[in-house]
Formats: sequence, structure tokens, C-alpha cells
Amino acid sequence: MTRARGFEWGLYVDDRGQGWAMAVDADYLLAPGRGWAFADTPGVTPFPRGWRPRRVLGLDPSGRRQSAVVADTSAGLWTGADTEFYIWDSAGEQLICTVIRLVAEHSPASIVQP
Repeated sequence: MTRARGFEWGLYVDDRGQGWAMAVDADYLLAPGRGWAFADTPGVTPFPRGWRPRRVLGLDPSGRRQSAVVADTSAGLWTGADTEFYIWDSAGEQLICTVIRLVAEHSPASIVQP
């Protein structure tokens, strides 16, 4: 069985506290451990190209490496309160991944935030 997938605008808060709009899979936007909120505030700037958001790396049941963007540093996946996240595979099956590593965001420090 395949699922209809869609994207919503989520709010990503960078390490400096600046909010950015990012297109997020609607299923992942609702996962509490990832820290997403709906970016429904007018005037939120889209996340800049070339920047890399913070994320966690995990292993799925077959041992393959997967990743999940974490929208806020207070989210459970980033603080360690949550040690698992889910993904949807290409067949529409939900897979539980175990966190193995945190990966910091990358954004040029020299750019002045609006």
C-alpha cells in the first residue's frame, strides 16, 4: 500500500535563534521528537540554499544509515530524550531508526541575519 505524500512549510530555528521556513514532509512535521512547528507566520524567509540544517543519523532495521532533520535544539532527538525516529521507505512502510550520531548545522557565520 502506498501513501499519498505532501509537504508543508515547517519552522526551522537555527543555532543563532533565527527562524526559517523549510519544506518538510507532512508526516515528519507532526513527529514531536523532530521539533517542527508550522511556519504560518507571514514573512518567514525560506532556509538558504547551501546551508545544511542540523540532523541526526540513525540505523534502520537493515543496518542502512538514515537521517532526520531536527528543527530546534530543544527537540527530543537533539537533546537525547528521544533515541529513535521513523522514516517511510519507498514501499510506504514505516521504519524505526536508532540514533547513532548528531550532525551540527552548517551556515556561514559571516552572513548577517535579517
